[in-house]
Amino acid sequence: MYCSKCGKQASDGDKFCQNCGTKIKGSEITKNDEIKNEPINSLKKNNTKKNLIIGTTICLFLALCLSIIYFKFMIKPKNTSVPQSTDAELQNNTGDTKETLDKIKEANKEKEVFAKLLKSPKWLTENTDYKKSPDNVKFTILDINQDGVCEMLLYYGESGGLAGLTLSVVSYNTDEDKINAQKINVSHGSYRGYLSNEKTIVVGGGSQGSSYMSGYKPEGDRYLETFFTLDTAGAYLDENKAVYTLNDNNVSKEKYNQFIDPIKANLTHTEMYPISNENIKNVLGVDPDTIVVDNSIDKYSTLKFSTAEQAKEWLLKQDSTFIAKYNANLIKEDIDNELIKTFFQCYVLEQDDYYLFLLPFDESGNEESMHYLVGKHTGNVYSISPSAGGYAYLIKDSRVIEKLKYNNEKSGDWRELKKQ
Repeated sequence: MYCSKCGKQASDGDKFCQNCGTKIKGSEITKNDEIKNEPINSLKKNNTKKNLIIGTTICLFLALCLSIIYFKFMIKPKNTSVPQSTDAELQNNTGDTKETLDKIKEANKEKEVFAKLLKSPKWLTENTDYKKSPDNVKFTILDINQDGVCEMLLYYGESGGLAGLTLSVVSYNTDEDKINAQKINVSHGSYRGYLSNEKTIVVGGGSQGSSYMSGYKPEGDRYLETFFTLDTAGAYLDENKAVYTLNDNNVSKEKYNQFIDPIKANLTHTEMYPISNENIKNVLGVDPDTIVVDNSIDKYSTLKFSTAEQAKEWLLKQDSTFIAKYNANLIKEDIDNELIKTFFQCYVLEQDDYYLFLLPFDESGNEESMHYLVGKHTGNVYSISPSAGGYAYLIKDSRVIEKLKYNNEKSGDWRELKKQ
């Protein structure tokens, strides 16, 4: 205890201060003790709060450190297996990618074939009027039946002026490594475009005030006409005299326009391109400088058989069966000095719509009666001259593909071929 006046410490039991004599009151001492203890207790409380905050911070820091350690040493080993799995998957994907690329390359093989055809004067001369008018032969490609394999369209003129304008659809069978072509006559017209929703190519033209439009759709290896429109609006000053025809039926102008207007509006792939290295590269995506072709043009090739039976067997291997046999007398016309001098007349068989190209003369220019057989499956024509020392010809697309020579014997469809 302490004196409240002088502050001198007093002994327990003292009632008066031994220094100044002041009476020592226990209540004052007790009160003073309480006063002195208040800041101490407050400090203790503040220290407790600070300790709690510091402790919490330390706990959070330790938790963060433990989390980092956990993710670093516990999770990472599991992740190390992911790159290993990914490597295996990449190896598999590499194989899949190679297979996919091979499929794409195979799928695009027809474009390489088309590029070779366009770079071959021999093929173009045998299948178009390229030799006469190379600048007038145009091409484009599109996937007509939308099977992932493109077809090539060739537009050119044949004998007969505007009436002989032709659109040829060239396809490539990758399985059989075979080129097929079907000609569509576009008399006084041209290729107009493609209807993707109908898988149909459209041609059209006009003459003397009349205009027409036709659609052709693939049906197997052939292209069948799906619609035909014709109007004579340009032939009359009085439009009331005009006739509007839809699939051989006369219709009103309104119904006619309702049919043809959507066709015109939805045509795509309308442009065709002259044959050039630049267009081959841009349209086909093939570098023309990498293409090597045989540019020589043979007059004809000669097949040699020892017997007529062998010749018949050869024909049967080409077409299996024949659908027609006819005789014909035709007129000579010199259309090509560098190839065989012949005029090929075109006929259509009613039962199968095959175009027949006939060779009416021998090499001396003598007019003669011809026997010919028509291949049922390919439409190839095999023409046999009955004259002495004559030849048998395989004729395709107005060109002699093969020439077969036989003996001077009695007239007949087939005779023993001359040994050479």
